Amino acid sequence: MVSIIENYADIAGKIVELTDHPTRPGYLQMKVALKKSKAIEGFPNLAQADEGTTIAINVKKEEADPQKLKAKKAFTAVVKKVAGQEYFIK
Repeated sequence: MVSIIENYADIAGKIVELTDHPTRPGYLQMKVALKKSKAIEGFPNLAQADEGTTIAINVKKEEADPQKLKAKKAFTAVVKKVAGQEYFIK
């Protein structure tokens, strides 16, 4: 059984690409070059281990702003890590 840790982090990075999610209908998958992460009080910062790598962030299509989510743009958000280097926006 996989144990899930409730976690959140405030991240900053640069969008590498944005595509339809390969397996989750209704979601986009954004690849972000993660520069830094900051802990949210009361929660572990699991994103810290992924700093300096490219992570995948899942975004519901209806919540995505196409003007802000473009390749090579700076990106900040509060995220939750679910597995590997896969995240969801809080």
